[in-house]
Amino acid sequence: MRLTPFIMLSATGFFAIFSSTASKSPVLPLYAVHLGASPMEVGIVAAVSTLAGILFSIPAGVFSDRWGRRTMLLVSGLIFASAPFMYLVVANIFQLGLVRFYHGLATAMFVPVMDIGHSSGPILCGMIAGYFGYRLAFLGAAFMLAIATVFFGIFIAYRRNLLSCPAA
Repeated sequence: MRLTPFIMLSATGFFAIFSSTASKSPVLPLYAVHLGASPMEVGIVAAVSTLAGILFSIPAGVFSDRWGRRTMLLVSGLIFASAPFMYLVVANIFQLGLVRFYHGLATAMFVPVMDIGHSSGPILCGMIAGYFGYRLAFLGAAFMLAIATVFFGIFIAYRRNLLSCPAA
């Protein structure tokens, strides 16, 4: 199979969204409870990522028009790549909320979303968390992001300007 720009960008989107969703559902509420969160705090932490998306999707579009899609994809890729590791140092519910907000920024900026990542991420990481613990689930999400980063790096190496990519 030939790695076309479309396939590379689609793979990047799949693994990035897989990682983000895997860090959120079903692991996030269980982890929040593990940290001592009340039911209301679990709901707030779960909603914080969506709040980031609501607040930053439109500004991200404006910045994309101003600075270019390539720049915004690189910024969101950096956020996606760093967010899963932040879960590993969370010690309380407030810090967990901050990490979820930060992670939500990447989702607000990252355009190529694949629904299969939304469904398979929670299933796999929920199983990992159930059998092996939260740390391994978040490391699994980070691993998926590493794969997305590799695909995105290959894509960038082949295409200097995402606006001229006919398949994107």
